[in-house]
Amino acid sequence: MARIVWSCIILLTAFHSGAWGQERAGTARSADPPRLDKNALESYARYLYMWGPRIRIRVYDPEPSALPALYKVRVVGATDYTQEEHVFYVAPDGRRAFQGPVYDLAGDPFEAERTVLAAGRYPSYGPVNAPVHVVVFFDFQCEACGEHSRALRGELRHDYPNEVRVTARELPLVELHDWAKTASIAGRCVYQEREDAYWLFYDWIFGRQSTTSAGNIQSALHEFWTLNGLNRERMESCMQSPAAARAVDDSVAAAHALSVNGTPSTFVNGRRLRDGASWRELKRAIDFALQRSKAGPNADCNCTVEGRAAEPK
Repeated sequence: MARIVWSCIILLTAFHSGAWGQERAGTARSADPPRLDKNALESYARYLYMWGPRIRIRVYDPEPSALPALYKVRVVGATDYTQEEHVFYVAPDGRRAFQGPVYDLAGDPFEAERTVLAAGRYPSYGPVNAPVHVVVFFDFQCEACGEHSRALRGELRHDYPNEVRVTARELPLVELHDWAKTASIAGRCVYQEREDAYWLFYDWIFGRQSTTSAGNIQSALHEFWTLNGLNRERMESCMQSPAAARAVDDSVAAAHALSVNGTPSTFVNGRRLRDGASWRELKRAIDFALQRSKAGPNADCNCTVEGRAAEPK
């Protein structure tokens, strides 16, 4: 599936493209539901997002939104392996719509993301009560994820030993990578068997990424289990059980709920960075979050990053 292109465009036009439209405010009383032609919207979405015939599309019924007189319509494109969701805010005539986040200016703009990211139990390191929480969706077979992992495990731990907690969330891109999900399931089994061994596995598998293949992934896993004293019989049983695969699938579902379809994708206290963000970009977001945590959420934070005032959003 085509990767989502993020934008800040919010236009009242005929189903124009834009950013993911997650609703962030309470539902308001809307006008009568729009006269929506679902077939026309499906055709429009196929053209807009380059969704080919193998992608199944579902257009949901209009539902009240936080914006008076506008209804929210979810459009989901899916294959057997992944899905992508877009939200349109549709005018009463059923012809015009816009996309974009709907913010409650009295609330936190990243509360919805943090709620999704907080669900479930995933491998983490760093203090539980750290003021900054970094969550990364990754794929063990993704080369950019390998580079990103070295920043997480190197510079980040060195520069922020007590200020940042890091959580790893699996997003194997199975349509592109033939052993990524196997490795993700294996990681969940290691985590289930011995939590402290998970990050050994994480570093180890990324360290041998270039020599691992679908043909040798099983022997590579056996090697890791032996080197780290993990019971092979229990590991193999876990790999065949639905529980480990379900944990990975739950992580993938959370990624899709956040419109994450590429890796590595990083969130800092719920704020999404661009996919593949550099260490410098990640550090800037962490420093900003740290300064804001010290100032307090209700303070007028004159936060500075790299010696200059942070630009207003």
